[in-house]
Amino acid sequence: MTYLTGIIVLVIGLVVSIALHELGHFIPAKKFGILTPQYMIGFGPTLWSRQIGETEVGIKAILLGGYVRMVGMYAPGREGRKTHNRKGELTWAEQARQDAMAEIPPGEEHRAFYAKPVWQRLIVMVSGTLVNLVLSLVCVGLALGAIGVNLPTREIASLSAGSPAVAADLRVGDKVVAVNGQATPDWASVQAQIAKAEAGKGATLTVERQDETLEIAIVPEAKDGRSIIGVMPKETRHRAGPVEILAYEWEMAVGTAKILVALPVKLWETVVNLFQPEKPRDPNSVMGIVGMGQVAGQIASAEAPGFGLADKFASFLMLMGSLNLTLFMFNLIPLMPLDGGQAAGAIYEAIRRAWRKSRGLPDLGPVDLARALPLTASVVFAFIAMTVLLIVADILKPI
Repeated sequence: MTYLTGIIVLVIGLVVSIALHELGHFIPAKKFGILTPQYMIGFGPTLWSRQIGETEVGIKAILLGGYVRMVGMYAPGREGRKTHNRKGELTWAEQARQDAMAEIPPGEEHRAFYAKPVWQRLIVMVSGTLVNLVLSLVCVGLALGAIGVNLPTREIASLSAGSPAVAADLRVGDKVVAVNGQATPDWASVQAQIAKAEAGKGATLTVERQDETLEIAIVPEAKDGRSIIGVMPKETRHRAGPVEILAYEWEMAVGTAKILVALPVKLWETVVNLFQPEKPRDPNSVMGIVGMGQVAGQIASAEAPGFGLADKFASFLMLMGSLNLTLFMFNLIPLMPLDGGQAAGAIYEAIRRAWRKSRGLPDLGPVDLARALPLTASVVFAFIAMTVLLIVADILKPI
């Protein structure tokens, strides 16, 4: 596989993830009778589209997202609301309200998004993000459970010429079960115990050879500041079970959450690092879409013993699993225009309605999310700035 193949595979995976995310919004919206004029993959100029029933389905030029346009995303607003600014012009919020009302065909007011019950709006907005979570679990499950990963065993597969292992008469097929009397249940523990042994001084390996258990004296040598004996382990393909897969997904979710919480700090550190040519970029810094393309290209073009086509496919699946988990968690941030922003508005509306009802007060109707448009615009600007910053950083200082 070539470097370019990896990038193409990533783009295809990204487009599929976006398409399924938007289907997660589209299907319940149609089920609840919400009028949906558009289902689009991407932004910008339309490359292709087709009218299917009342919905225009299409692909746009910039494949960095997508949307399902539903009529009536903004409620009409309450009586006495501010509609004009000091210049006598319509406010952003009022313009958005009027545009939303203009989209609704006469007699179809009941099909507006804002007119639907809170629970239906919540399902519509959250379903897209839940699709990303399911996709993440499927990708990780296929990679770890169906394909599996190569793990080293305690059995010796090869010995380096002239190494301490050769001098001690270790043999291919020997299984190391203890080092200096310390049990070694896996290869990592074998390495750890050998590393503890002092180079140039004797150590004792307990090995199983066919039907025998032998005690073999060996003198480790020093290499790169640690003790080694010059052997390579035999590898076996391990396929994870459901518990392991869920545990890995949880660990990945915790790590992603920590990154999102620290995102402003990470982005600032990236800006500072760009002005420090002599300092390499932190390998744990935030990566953008270009960086992910670089990782995909490296996976596809990697040539290493024991890293075949199945392993490359598993690595791509893990990459897509991580991407979809990030999309799931990022979209739940309670800020417009993210799905979490609409969901937060619906939850607030339900709480407000219940609180006022318990006190005998009249219902104030749908939450006026149009009032949050200045904040929404700021969030959109911040997202664009973040995307540009990460593209520049990934190009100038790849991780």
